Amino acid sequence: MRKLAGSHWGANEKILKTVYQGTVRPHLEYGSSSWATAVKTHQQALDKVQNQALRIITGAMKSTPIQKMEQVTGIPPLSKRRDCKTMVQATKYQCTHDHLNE
Repeated sequence: MRKLAGSHWGANEKILKTVYQGTVRPHLEYGSSSWATAVKTHQQALDKVQNQALRIITGAMKSTPIQKMEQVTGIPPLSKRRDCKTMVQATKYQCTHDHLNE
């Protein structure tokens, strides 16, 4: 993504956001329901990748709060997305389990 963005040239915020959501984030979220039980340091490593992407998308400095970049871009924290995907997976499991017991 960094090669797509430059200070005076390159892709705009919308294109960078689309590239992130279409190529980078799916790799970060692969198997996210199993990440719920992972050690926090492993989750934080994934969060750092998203934070770097947010800085590239917004062109923000390192001192910019992550929450502000998430608000500006409309990209939620990975932890919220992990929690949501875990709940969806649990619901699917419960429905399948209930269906098999009928």
